[in-house]
Amino acid sequence: MNILITGARGGIGYASAIALINKGHFVYITTETEKQLDSLLEKEELKHDYIKLMKLDITDKDDLKKLEDLDIDVLINNASLGIGGSIIEADIKNIRDNYEVNVFGMIELT
Repeated sequence: MNILITGARGGIGYASAIALINKGHFVYITTETEKQLDSLLEKEELKHDYIKLMKLDITDKDDLKKLEDLDIDVLINNASLGIGGSIIEADIKNIRDNYEVNVFGMIELT
């Protein structure tokens, strides 16, 4: 099975990718930025035939075009942004960015 996991530079996305690879699935591991991707390229456990590492900002139309020719069976929408603290104190730009990734980006990718 071919599985695409967004936001998999660490945490549950990364742990899920490793678990799925160990079960014999092919996993596309994606990160939002090139810098995040570079840090994953150094990990020994990711040097495997069942992995493809990709930069994928789910709000970037050009990045989404990279997926058009991929054979993907399962999508794990893990990319997200969080805003801490009170909504009253939150910057409206951060709130807009949050919705762009967590709502619109995920819908468009799906």
